[in-house]
Amino acid sequence: MRSIAIPLLAAAALSACSTLSRPQKPQVDVVDLRPAGGTLFRQSFDVTLRMRNPNNQALRGEGIKFDLKLAGQPFAQGMTQQAISLPALGEQDLTVRVDTSLNGWLAVADRLLSRPQAALDYEVNGTAEGVQGWGSLPFSSRGQWTLPESLRKRLEAGHP
Repeated sequence: MRSIAIPLLAAAALSACSTLSRPQKPQVDVVDLRPAGGTLFRQSFDVTLRMRNPNNQALRGEGIKFDLKLAGQPFAQGMTQQAISLPALGEQDLTVRVDTSLNGWLAVADRLLSRPQAALDYEVNGTAEGVQGWGSLPFSSRGQWTLPESLRKRLEAGHP
């Protein structure tokens, strides 16, 4: 009996370890960026991030922190304590209010006004916080974002 119990315990321990491995980092894309007011020196935007879970298990977290670059320039920093709940192999959209300085916004606005039909390169780097007892789970991605067609048409017509 004892000769069977030891291998069974070892197998159970190895099985438990495989379920406790650190999860893969989520994939994060910028899917929308909308003005949300501001003042002369500080503008607010709502940034919508699509978070995808490449893991076979759900990911739950307490929030995110991130830095956003647009057209190669630092644009904004964001954070939220909005809960993250990513189903296994699923996704969630998360909208976060960010603030940017006048300099950050002017650099992007100049690019958008001069070429509203062009895609804007972005880079987002951050961490998902409080992920199922693992603490921080980093993420990083690059991509392109284009203006929504209705806004692009207004800019092309000279009506911001």
